[in-house]
Amino acid sequence: MKTTMSRTLDQKRAKKALEFVKSAIARSQSLPRDYLKELRSNAESLPTLIVTSGIGPALAFYWAKGGSAAEKPQTALAEAVSSWLCEEVFEIPVSGTSAIKTCLDKLVSNETDVWLYRMAETEALELATWLKRFCQAMIERPASESGAES
Repeated sequence: MKTTMSRTLDQKRAKKALEFVKSAIARSQSLPRDYLKELRSNAESLPTLIVTSGIGPALAFYWAKGGSAAEKPQTALAEAVSSWLCEEVFEIPVSGTSAIKTCLDKLVSNETDVWLYRMAETEALELATWLKRFCQAMIERPASESGAES
């Protein structure tokens, strides 16, 4: 007999992050040569950026660095985090760069109180940690970067 088990929120985060990294690796042949290297580097920096600057500034920074270009890893990471927040925190189904715009609009909206903002920031940090770990596990560190990993 097969029982249906609901996934924990952390399992959902892990699944989203894993699918994101797998997709990036699969698409990497058609993207700029340094795409995966930049993706790993930016994913490793994302949790720290969220903690030091906050989720709104972190998303805006990555969006500004990547712009609307889908081949930019900063944009891809901002889209992944934004779509997660829109779905899980704000309960708005969106994707792509519209997710970034929608998420930032919600974060600065008068409707978003401190509690909801902190919840979004915590969710973003949890997802960013999964993204970082899967990038570290699945994307090889360039040979020129030998050193300790965090």
